[in-house]
Amino acid sequence: MPERPTLADRERPALVRTITARLALAFLAVAMGALAVLSLLVMLAATRDVADRARQEQDQTAADVAQAAGTAYADAGSWRGADLDTPDALARLGGAEVVVLDESGKRVSGPAPSGTPRRLVHKEVVVGGRHVGTVAVGFSTIRLSGADRNHPGGGLRHDGG
Repeated sequence: MPERPTLADRERPALVRTITARLALAFLAVAMGALAVLSLLVMLAATRDVADRARQEQDQTAADVAQAAGTAYADAGSWRGADLDTPDALARLGGAEVVVLDESGKRVSGPAPSGTPRRLVHKEVVVGGRHVGTVAVGFSTIRLSGADRNHPGGGLRHDGG
């Protein structure tokens, strides 16, 4: 007559199944935790890279505005009569407002501050090696400007024509 399994024999497979399930759940929990940490680190790195890129673009926008203001000053011979539409347009394209100050710090053009900008960049306006003024370029948001904002791959889009 075959021997009947003892109580310990009958419980062993259940115990093994319980340990196996616990180990599987533990490994799964560790793997999910590792994926969550990795996702968080990737997201933080991407956010920092975008913020760095936006700051670089803002610095370049401010430099371009200062150069355009210098050209306007040189063309007119002084701030009086200088056509500052180009520096203003460049600032607006970069998502900013510009205030042009003469060498003494007096406002030459630009709107009265409409609020506190999130970031304010000052660049000297130099003409012929001489400091003739300063541009204060205020950015209300930290974001990518122009083409980088409008096109996922960056660069300019061709919309026909």
